[in-house]
Amino acid sequence: MKKLIFIIAVVAMCFLSLRPQTAKANNFAGGEIFYEWISDSTYRFFVVVYRDCAGSTLPSTMPLCFKNPCNASQNFSATMALWTGSIPGGGTNGGTMPVGCSQYKTNCDSPASALQGFQRTWYYANVTLPSRCNAWRAFTYASNRSVSANLLNSTSKPFYLECRFNNVGTFQGNSSPYFSISGAVYAPTIQPFSYNAGAIDPNGDSIVTEVINPMTDVTACSDTGGVNIGFVTVSPALSIPANPFQTNNTFTINSATGNTTFTANIVGKHVYTIRVKEYRGGVLVGSVMRDVITNVMSYSATAPIYTLNTAAITGGTWDGNKINGCTNQTIGFNFYVKSADPSAILVLSDNHTFTLPSATVTYNNQRKDSVRGFVTVFPSINDTGTKNIIITTKDSTCKPPGLQLYYTFSIPIKIWARTRAVDDTAICLGASALLNINTGGGNYTWSVLSGGSPVTTLSCTTCVAPLASPTNTTRYVVTSSATNSICPNQSKDTVQVTVNPAYPPTIGSNDTAICYGEWLQLNVTNGVSPVWSVAQGSKYSLSCTPCVNPIARPNTTTKYVVTSITNYCKNNIDTVTVRVIPIKTEVPLVSIYASPGTELLKGMNVTFRSIVRRCDSSTIQWYVNGIYLAGASYDTLSIPAFVSDGDVISCYLTCYDPCAKVTTVQSNKLRMSIAVLTGVGEIEQNQIKIYPNPNNGTFNINAHVNNNGILPLEILNTLGQVVYLDKISVTNNEVNQQVKLELPDGMYIIKLDGYMYKFSVAH
Repeated sequence: MKKLIFIIAVVAMCFLSLRPQTAKANNFAGGEIFYEWISDSTYRFFVVVYRDCAGSTLPSTMPLCFKNPCNASQNFSATMALWTGSIPGGGTNGGTMPVGCSQYKTNCDSPASALQGFQRTWYYANVTLPSRCNAWRAFTYASNRSVSANLLNSTSKPFYLECRFNNVGTFQGNSSPYFSISGAVYAPTIQPFSYNAGAIDPNGDSIVTEVINPMTDVTACSDTGGVNIGFVTVSPALSIPANPFQTNNTFTINSATGNTTFTANIVGKHVYTIRVKEYRGGVLVGSVMRDVITNVMSYSATAPIYTLNTAAITGGTWDGNKINGCTNQTIGFNFYVKSADPSAILVLSDNHTFTLPSATVTYNNQRKDSVRGFVTVFPSINDTGTKNIIITTKDSTCKPPGLQLYYTFSIPIKIWARTRAVDDTAICLGASALLNINTGGGNYTWSVLSGGSPVTTLSCTTCVAPLASPTNTTRYVVTSSATNSICPNQSKDTVQVTVNPAYPPTIGSNDTAICYGEWLQLNVTNGVSPVWSVAQGSKYSLSCTPCVNPIARPNTTTKYVVTSITNYCKNNIDTVTVRVIPIKTEVPLVSIYASPGTELLKGMNVTFRSIVRRCDSSTIQWYVNGIYLAGASYDTLSIPAFVSDGDVISCYLTCYDPCAKVTTVQSNKLRMSIAVLTGVGEIEQNQIKIYPNPNNGTFNINAHVNNNGILPLEILNTLGQVVYLDKISVTNNEVNQQVKLELPDGMYIIKLDGYMYKFSVAH
């Protein structure tokens, strides 16, 4: 966009007034807020305020507040200083704006004058935003407004303006719309009047203008946002948008052009707000606000009549609402503005320099009661979209009270770009291509221009983006009926979809795994001129890339991709993932133990169990005296009747964990023994005495042992089952213990200090 320093030097902007931010100041009549992009995340914000000359003096600064709904912690504020650059229309910042003929004074020049005057002041601040968000809000405020005939208790209501904007992605370098026509309006009573703020978007985006309530109730940057100001009570009731001030519901606004028309009924200073929204590709980019001051006076004026000569349009057409034309095609038309007052002095000007720079506008018969304008446009590709040439008609007749009334008329022009479809493309047989329109036209129809595939290979024919699924190379044509009658040479375009045979490659192995340090040969079938690449993992682990069977030496898990590069077929790829498993250096361990123990009675059952460590997947092979026990490959070995004294039991562990460095290990060895039992009778052997024997379940144990502390005592039946288990105390290597048992009659075995003895129970 042109920098606003340049824009404000040439565009006729609004009148402004300011007030100091004191509790009782009442000079803020209206104003506007907008911004321009400087670079990266830096923007220049402007606030323009209208001051009626009955109020207080001007403040030297204005607050500028920022809200970030994407990250509330980044809400912040800045201070706006007085703008030191040039002012639109000349004059000084904060100076009085002329509103009529020089011989008539306003209350800015003479406080006793009945003619309301305004002063203008600009504020600005350069701000660098800390982050990106799609809904930034910047706003300003002041303590009170000036007197307004339509707003309820306006002098006690804070003044408020806001703009919203998106600085995400391509919207980062966007500048807001701005206003090219004054926002301080003078209108007569009981006569039709028209006004247009002349909103222009410097980026060529689409803009929509709407009427909203003036807003208030913000007195600090910490406040959440403005609320609507209420209206005074009149009949008919004031409302948005048909009657923002008393026009007897004659107020209308054209959202596309921004043009308003009304017939004012009540003398006084009225304020309403227009909001201009900016769209790009159907996405809302942001919005700006202007509080418009309409100063209605009892004044006899004859509104001029504007007429567009639609029958004389060349190089374009009139559709009842706008002129339609095409790029690189000259458009010509004329219009005239005529007053019913033969003494009227009409002076016409326009904003085409900014809204449509390729246009040339000339006027005949300026300063007469009838002026004709001639427009010639040779639009370039930079002029596409809807443009509004706003004709401002100034009546300089200078009748009392000395106003020069301004009337605005809008000429909407839609410049259609050449219809251009997407570029030619290629697909594999069986695939589809999405066709689309890049620029230009509307109301599209797709058909087959040449090739073997019928029109039924299109998913739709009267849409913007059909899906084409031809079986052989086909050329499609799109026609824009919206521009076919205006510029037939620019309303069509073609797209060729080349259909190539499909040669998808196939990798000859599924996903696999190797140990660290190993290599693997990959291979591919089908495909043409395959090229291998690494999608993720070991980047330089292939022995070759444009080959069929590369050797892969990855050191981490790696995903390989092979692409068939011929025929430009999409998705002509296959993939394989090679998982790399680290070498397992820990040696597996296995140990065994016997239950009930390694010293048994002849004929007792015994169970051997293995304990495996450092291995997740394994098998066990049992050995007796070094001889493999066929069929015994579980972690538990049960031998029903162990009969041989001195047998040695062991096992071998085979570990199947991937990449285990050692896979086979031997366990510890258990040597089994048959215990020697004494006969029935009092036992006194190895310094141990058991008496009486036989007994009725109660007997004594006296022993001299080699241990002190606690000694286990077990009593088993003849099947080797433990029927009594206790712990006895040993003091000075002596055991003196009486045992009382409730056992059935029979033979039993007592096990103490590694020896076994037989005793009998008889009742």
